[in-house]
Amino acid sequence: FRDGDSQEDQIRDWTDDELDRRKSSRELTLAIRELPLKRPLRFRFADEEGMREALANGSGLVAPENAATQSRAYAAMGFVGAETDVRARMLDLLEGQLGAAFYSGDDQLLFNSKGTTNSANDRTSLAVGITRALQDQHFDLLPALEQWPYNDDAKQALWAVAVGDSSLVKIRFQLQDNTPGADQFLQSATKMTREQFERIPSFVREYYLFPFSLGDGFCQKLHEEGRWQEINKGLASPPKSTAEILHPELYMSGEPFVPEPFHWDISKLAVAGIEPIWNNVAGELGIALLLNQSDFLEQMAELGQPDILDMPELVSKGLEHFSARDGSKAAAGWYGDRYLVYTNVDGGVGNDHVYWRSKWRTAEDAKEFADAITRSLAFRRKGN
Repeated sequence: FRDGDSQEDQIRDWTDDELDRRKSSRELTLAIRELPLKRPLRFRFADEEGMREALANGSGLVAPENAATQSRAYAAMGFVGAETDVRARMLDLLEGQLGAAFYSGDDQLLFNSKGTTNSANDRTSLAVGITRALQDQHFDLLPALEQWPYNDDAKQALWAVAVGDSSLVKIRFQLQDNTPGADQFLQSATKMTREQFERIPSFVREYYLFPFSLGDGFCQKLHEEGRWQEINKGLASPPKSTAEILHPELYMSGEPFVPEPFHWDISKLAVAGIEPIWNNVAGELGIALLLNQSDFLEQMAELGQPDILDMPELVSKGLEHFSARDGSKAAAGWYGDRYLVYTNVDGGVGNDHVYWRSKWRTAEDAKEFADAITRSLAFRRKGN
């Protein structure tokens, strides 16, 4: 085995050209990001099934044994329909973002065995994977993501900084990568099929693409403020909410933005002897998407097209487009929330109960949200 290769069984060997380009890609990535590796990386080839398996076991998904509960809770909140398998659809979505390289933790970087560092696309994917390794080695990224088992909003905010950081590296890498003699058109990145995409409900699509769509804008503002040193601060002391990603001035003002945490003791949440099946934070992002989704469905019903269920893309069109929507405006001013989901008396699926508390920065913000969520609930109940 060559230096830096994993000592596990290899699907194939690296060619000399591939090793040279792997090394030059690593050196360029480190130079761009202005951070050294604390420990050598181990590279290992994996087939597409192995790449998907590593992705499925990563930090972005709930454990398989909690998948049904997550889907049930999302349905109770009105995020998705009762039939949606949220974990499976999220995995479809993340597979669509999966390139030739994937950082799996423990200083190990998987590389698609059908890929090659002779491809510009695959070298770019490698640069993103190396950046993720730097984030993990310097800022404990993967352990930090695990610190939020009951706050998906905080996890999304941290992930947005990580993805935004790697996006800035990616752009600079593509501009500076002048590897000679390589086929610039080879590509082995995993792509989402049309069938997979059409199965993804709009809430899941918008929520989990948020870091990829808006994280780079947040990190660009940090970079303009203090280059990579400011992004380092963003990873070391990350925002605690998607509100700060949507409104970077909240994070960059110098005054701590500390939303109401609602840290309820999960051992004392039983109601009539029934424990909640889900305990989480919707955040400004989740609330905005819920309200925008209700607005869209109501508009379609008024137009006589109630079968059109998927709202148009929002986050992928940029912050200004997203913020201009009525639901997004009603969610602005968020200052904390937490929701609990309880099963109905017989425990069967359907008619679950939600207890939801929220706090807003001003009385006007609170009223705007109250009016919007009341209208959303009235519309959804009318359809049942």
